[in-house]
Amino acid sequence: MHFGHFSSKDIQVWKEDKKIYGIQIRLDLRNFDINLIDKIIYFSKKFKYSFFIVESKKLIPQNRDILISSIKDSSAYKFVKNPTDFFDNIS
Repeated sequence: MHFGHFSSKDIQVWKEDKKIYGIQIRLDLRNFDINLIDKIIYFSKKFKYSFFIVESKKLIPQNRDILISSIKDSSAYKFVKNPTDFFDNIS
């Protein structure tokens, strides 16, 4: 199942035998949507899911502040906020 738009924010859910075995969430960091973050946190708590941050290879709990911090530490967020600084700081 797919919700949203591939070119911006979307959620993909993979099911097999009526069980969810994977969820991928892509956020449009050009327009940081705190309401969407809150809904994602609500969903994760309701279904007892944690978050796996691919870039950092970290599993994080269902915590709004930790999720936002992880997003702001990401390369994608840093690039969107200041592409010039992002490229200047690549090592």
